[in-house]
Amino acid sequence: MFEADRAALIDVYRRLANQPDDARRVGWPARWVQWLAFEMLVGIADLRDAEVLDVGCGLGDLYAFLAVRGGVGAYRGVDLAPDLVAAAQARHPGASFAVVDILASDLEPADYVIASALFDARTPNSPAVLRAVLRRLFALARCGLAWNIFLEPTAPDQYSEPLGALTAFCAGLTPYPHGADGLQPQPRHVLPLPARGVPHAAEPGAGRAAVPGAGNAPAAGAGAGGGG
Repeated sequence: MFEADRAALIDVYRRLANQPDDARRVGWPARWVQWLAFEMLVGIADLRDAEVLDVGCGLGDLYAFLAVRGGVGAYRGVDLAPDLVAAAQARHPGASFAVVDILASDLEPADYVIASALFDARTPNSPAVLRAVLRRLFALARCGLAWNIFLEPTAPDQYSEPLGALTAFCAGLTPYPHGADGLQPQPRHVLPLPARGVPHAAEPGAGRAAVPGAGNAPAAGAGAGGGG
């Protein structure tokens, strides 16, 4: 990865380490907001028999979410931040976690690559990093990649781009991109990128997880195509 961006991202999560709960330690305002994001992302397919690569795995929260949802065929989580990876492995000893710079490491492909909140933090070269990382993630995905990004930043250290620019870039990766918007109070674009003309779509509501603490939260619309 671009060295300045790698250092900036690791520093972001070092500064979050003393937050009062796990969701805030990985940049989310609440657990239910994080899980609604997961619900949208995993709508790319029925993952219960699939191999999933979780890029930016943080504390392994997507693994916990998938377990509640019915499990996954195989799971690997990778992250730049050593402290987060160590904590994830301690919490989920049955899963595989590793410290990985996605642009500088050889990884085996997976059926689906999931990247939740991977591009939230603004870094010195965010536009170039986003494009380089997405190319790499899509190359690692046998069946599809699902990722998200802020619709509109609410703080100067958050990153976003106009949807038109993102969809144009994604169209260069696959002729089948599609997206959805949602997830108040942190609205995001969700951009699933199937690698095949007929993606292995999940049945409506299949294995849907109960979102903790959501109450009357706005529906995220899992069927629309949607981590640490």
